[in-house]
Amino acid sequence: MGNGSLCLALWEYDDVNDTVDPEHLGPSSFFPPYELQDFSWDDLNATINLTNHSVTLCGRNSSNSFRNGSLCLAFSAFGSAGRGSVWPGLLHNANSSQLRVWLDNVTPRSNQSRFALELQSVSSAAQRGQVDVLRSIDDEYTPSIFKVRPHSRLSMLVGLGPPPLDSFSPLVLSIMAVGLGTPLALILFGGTGACIFKKSQHPQGYEPIN
Repeated sequence: MGNGSLCLALWEYDDVNDTVDPEHLGPSSFFPPYELQDFSWDDLNATINLTNHSVTLCGRNSSNSFRNGSLCLAFSAFGSAGRGSVWPGLLHNANSSQLRVWLDNVTPRSNQSRFALELQSVSSAAQRGQVDVLRSIDDEYTPSIFKVRPHSRLSMLVGLGPPPLDSFSPLVLSIMAVGLGTPLALILFGGTGACIFKKSQHPQGYEPIN
C-alpha cells in the first residue's frame, strides 16, 4: 500500500487577534466547517495537463459564501528535481507531489476570517509519515521571509523519503560575496593607506642642528 492524503473539510475561524494560530483558539472562534464531500466539483478531465503532469479541481457548495466563489485544488507530480513554475517556487524532487489550494471570491463569515484545510494522511504501517517544516533565507525564488502565507492561497509538498534541502543559489552567493567583501576590502585598503601616509609624514632619522 502506498501513501496518500485526503482533503476532508475547509475550516473557517475568526482570527480576532491576528495570530494566525488556530491551534490555540477556543471552539467559539470556529464556524461550522465546509465538508468537501458536500461540494459539487467541475469536470476533472477538462483540466488534466499531461505535459506538466498536473490537474486542477474546483468546486463549491450551496451556501451563501460560495454563491459566486469556489475552492480549487491543483495537484502536480514531478519526474525530476527542480522548482515549481508557480509562486512560491517550492523545491521538489522526483518523489514529491505538490498541492496548491486557493479560494476564489468566497465570502467570509467574519471580518477577520482565516481558512484552514483539514487533511488526513493514509499510509501503510511500514511507511509512517511525518511533517517537516523547513525555513530558508534564500529569497531568490520566494521574496521575503515568512512562516504563514495569505489565507486565500496555500502550497505544500508531499513525498517519500527526506524532503529536498534548499541551498544558496550562485546568484545569492555572489550578492553575499559582494556585500560582505566590499566593506572588508575598504577597511583593509583604507587601513593600509593610512599606515603608508603616516609613515611618509614621519621624519627619517635625526635632523641636523645648526
